[in-house]
Amino acid sequence: MIADDNAFVRFLMKRWLGDFAEVVEIANGKEVMPAYKAQRCDIVFLDIHLPGMSGKDILKDLLREDPDAYVIMLSADSNKDNVIETAKIGAKAFITKPFMRETLNRYYNLCPTVTPLRTSALASEEEGAETEADAPAAQQV
Repeated sequence: MIADDNAFVRFLMKRWLGDFAEVVEIANGKEVMPAYKAQRCDIVFLDIHLPGMSGKDILKDLLREDPDAYVIMLSADSNKDNVIETAKIGAKAFITKPFMRETLNRYYNLCPTVTPLRTSALASEEEGAETEADAPAAQQV
């Protein structure tokens, strides 16, 4: 799941992960919990500032609902207090926007319930040479 109010961020993340994962996009904080309950995504990339509900409050709700939820916070507002607070709540990581594809891939690969993205597969995909047999099975993101 990508929960971010910035359509361009969602577009890029879906483009980068969409060949390897089934991506659920959310733009409003109030839509995160119903979508998570319906989908039980492997990873939630969660913006700290969302309309409708704060990312910190959503993080608390997600972990109350599913203590094993794998949540990675996203924000350009990566001040020390936000990073520490979300880590204490239970976020697995904090990615500062803007970020590179390699950063997204690294944090995606840390999730224990997904098949790690292979660097060689990503390079082949960028060259258009990957075959369907080489592509990993889709994960719920």
